Amino acid sequence: MNRALLAIAVLMGAIGGIGLIVLPISQQTASSPELAASSSTKDVNPTENLTAARQLAWKAAKLVQHPPHAVDTWREARLYWRQAIRLLEAVPAKTSTFAQAQELLKTYRKNYTAIDDRFTQEQTARRTLDISEDLAWQAAISGQHPSHPIKSWQYASRRWQEAIVLLESIPVTTSAHKTAQQKLVTYRQNVATIRQRLALELKMIALMRQFSDNAASLNRLSVQALSRLSLDQVGILYEDYAALVQRLKGQLDQVAAQPGATQHPVYPALTRAIADYEAGLQLWQAYLNQPRETFPSVYDDLLEQYVSIAALTDPSVVQRYRLNPSKDGKQISLKYSLWEIWRYANQRIQTAAEQMTELPAVTHPNANLEEHAEN
Repeated sequence: MNRALLAIAVLMGAIGGIGLIVLPISQQTASSPELAASSSTKDVNPTENLTAARQLAWKAAKLVQHPPHAVDTWREARLYWRQAIRLLEAVPAKTSTFAQAQELLKTYRKNYTAIDDRFTQEQTARRTLDISEDLAWQAAISGQHPSHPIKSWQYASRRWQEAIVLLESIPVTTSAHKTAQQKLVTYRQNVATIRQRLALELKMIALMRQFSDNAASLNRLSVQALSRLSLDQVGILYEDYAALVQRLKGQLDQVAAQPGATQHPVYPALTRAIADYEAGLQLWQAYLNQPRETFPSVYDDLLEQYVSIAALTDPSVVQRYRLNPSKDGKQISLKYSLWEIWRYANQRIQTAAEQMTELPAVTHPNANLEEHAEN
């Protein structure tokens, strides 16, 4: 078998699913110079047209060996086949080469269609890759700063997921597939990170709601007590308040165990609010632990429920919360001191809530992450 026939035999099985058919050409034709320019000449010799068409077919088939290829390669091969077809179509009907030209045309048109399909597929894959990269860029920009509100994380997660769906759609037969597979690893890791961050944000929203509701409730107790709407002078029983503080502290500790929770922008405010509530609890405990015989004046006014400053575990609480001592500077009012401490805690919590800008409905993280799949 001569070199031309051997090369064509290799080409028949090397283009991976295209099914190109290239008829053998002579050794002399395979090494002859480029004759594509003859396609623009109307009076060309039919035999030269046939030879030139075969030459172009050879170049087109050789060009697309061992796919996948870039868009430009498929475009160039498609051009060669189109030029070859035009040369064959120009062969006059009343010539000795007409029948041979018509036979070649059947094959060349099939090959052109196959190459055109691969060109379109590669072009679409490349465009899909570009769009996915643009979505990834949008996601990266949106999620650059961890202080972004939850909607930014939801937006970023949707962009990453949309980019992943596009990359997964790129056919394995295209040159873009390898790049897509490499990017998929990174994109999926990013989605996992955002999923974790989104879950934390949702936990923080639920926790912030809990803190806000309790802070508002404690803040209303002074009004209820002064309006005689509450039987307790403070507005709440000690046991109920102690249970409330313990519950909030436990909820904060649970969230704090999540990765990145202690770095969340509102976490410090919540920990300070817990410290406020615990300061009130210690104040109340000091009141209950005072011996009547040691501090008889403490019980002289049941409406005020005085606490001896000397009995406080941490006397600095008076200055820290700007509590008003009695005229002799030795006592503070339990209920008014508690109300003032709760007011400080409420301010901290409200400021933290404003940092989150919005408190959307708490849903499972997957519902937001997979929203794109339903649209």
